[in-house]
Amino acid sequence: MNLSPDIALVQKIEADIRNRNDWFQVQQVCGAYDLSERQLERLFKKYVGLTPKWTLRLNRLQQLTDRVVADEPIDWADLAVQLGYFDQAHCLRDFKNMTGKSPGDYRPS
Repeated sequence: MNLSPDIALVQKIEADIRNRNDWFQVQQVCGAYDLSERQLERLFKKYVGLTPKWTLRLNRLQQLTDRVVADEPIDWADLAVQLGYFDQAHCLRDFKNMTGKSPGDYRPS
């Protein structure tokens, strides 16, 4: 089955977002694919059901959650910078807003 070029493009972009650990802003994705923000937004709305911003945010949260459940010591300030957060407080607040729990409460006991 041949996919439309738009579907194939969205699948590639979405896979790149999942596999890249350094894309945190929509402009980074747009630049890599030579798309305007509006073009990218329309494609994602039609084929993904989420905005590119939400897709990036969920990817970043997945990376953060993976680190939290790994049950290894975490340097929160360093991890926040690695994941593109403004600071540690922003990182922890985003985690709690998305999961409903603090990282300490989320970790397996």
